[in-house]
Amino acid sequence: MPPAPRARWAIPLALLPLVAQSLCDGFYKAPLHRWSVTAFWFVDVTKFVLLPTLALWALARFAGVRPKDYGLRWPRTATERETFFGAVLLAGLVLVPLYFIADELIWRVWPMARPDFTYGNAMPAAWPLRWLTVAYYSLTAGIVEEIVFRGLPWTWAEPLADTVAKRSIWIAVTSVTFGLVHWENGWPDVLTATVFGIAAAALYLRLRNLWPLIAAHVLTDVIAFA
Repeated sequence: MPPAPRARWAIPLALLPLVAQSLCDGFYKAPLHRWSVTAFWFVDVTKFVLLPTLALWALARFAGVRPKDYGLRWPRTATERETFFGAVLLAGLVLVPLYFIADELIWRVWPMARPDFTYGNAMPAAWPLRWLTVAYYSLTAGIVEEIVFRGLPWTWAEPLADTVAKRSIWIAVTSVTFGLVHWENGWPDVLTATVFGIAAAALYLRLRNLWPLIAAHVLTDVIAFA
């Protein structure tokens, strides 16, 4: 439950620009990268590092919403650590293969031309810069997207989602939104991300800890980008 009443309006206010900028990705990424690689990376770091950091700081400073409130909790006891590592294993075994199986099946059922620009186009060819870029992509997307599309929305919705039907609506809305922010990769990728989002949201309601989802999300992106 949000730690302060002001979180009822502060969380949507923080989420709005973060979600909006993701929905706009497909309009500017390709032309920006063609125009200037430096500008592309400046905008990407702003999107995945600077703005989320500012939004989360503002939530903590002015609304009392801290990381533990949106699922970033570390285990403190031996029993909690056992449960935590079990949750990480569960999330990895469910989400990682689910993404790639869904991706393969959806692209087979709905074949279409791959987009001209993907994040792969912006990767350096030489090692170790390439692997540093893979690490940056995977960590920033895994952490920020899980906070924005799972952790914070549930912090806001939990006091209202007191029935199975309302929780199902939350899963559907957050998962479809998560899928839509990947539209620049083609509609098959929207569906794949939505499937991933449904499973991740359902797991989050069960685990109530965001780190296992982040770990699975990061691993998925590492495999996809590598």
